[in-house]
Amino acid sequence: MNKRKFIFISGLIAISLITGCQTKEENFAGYWLQNSDKRPVSMYIKPDGSDFLVNINQLNFGRFSRDIEKGIYKGNGILTIGEKKQVKYSGDNDSLSDVDDETITFKRVTADQYKAASSH
Repeated sequence: MNKRKFIFISGLIAISLITGCQTKEENFAGYWLQNSDKRPVSMYIKPDGSDFLVNINQLNFGRFSRDIEKGIYKGNGILTIGEKKQVKYSGDNDSLSDVDDETITFKRVTADQYKAASSH
C-alpha cells in the first residue's frame, strides 16, 4: 500500500515538473504595450542569460526613441529595467505595472501588434 502512495505522489510531482509551470522570471518575457491612448510605450523583453534585454520604444516630443536597457530579476516578483524603473508582473490579468505608479500598466501583445506600435 505504501508503495502505491509513493508511486502516486511521485507521478504527481513528475507531471507538475513536466507541464512546465512558468517561473516568475519567464512571465516577464514577451511583447508589451502600455495601456494609454497617448504615446504608449512598447517593450520587448527577452531573456539574456540570467538577465533580460528590454527594447523600449516611445514617441517623445515628436521624435520616436528606441532604447535597449538591461533587465534584472532578483526573485522578488519585480523586474528592474535600467537602474531605476521597476515593473511587477500580475498573473491575474497577464499584465505589468509600474512599481512606483500602479496607474502605469502594460498588456501583453503579439509580435505583430508590437511591430505596428513600434514602427515610426
